[in-house]
Amino acid sequence: MNVDAIGERFVGLADWHQAADAAQVVVLYPQTKASLVPLNPKGCWDWWGYTGSQYDTRDGAQVRWLQSVFQQIGR
Repeated sequence: MNVDAIGERFVGLADWHQAADAAQVVVLYPQTKASLVPLNPKGCWDWWGYTGSQYDTRDGAQVRWLQSVFQQIGR
């Protein structure tokens, strides 16, 4: 899922912002891009290994990105 494919429908329908405000937490909406190389035509979060063999570990590209976001916001 990404904003290019579905716009902001997910954000609006999920209605997590009110709960996040009450809990004083940040809601992240990670974005992906559809691509042919690596093969990800629907722009999915990596659940099958298109970003490499460590996709589902702490060393996977998307998990490392998420860790860097947490470091930047101080969590």
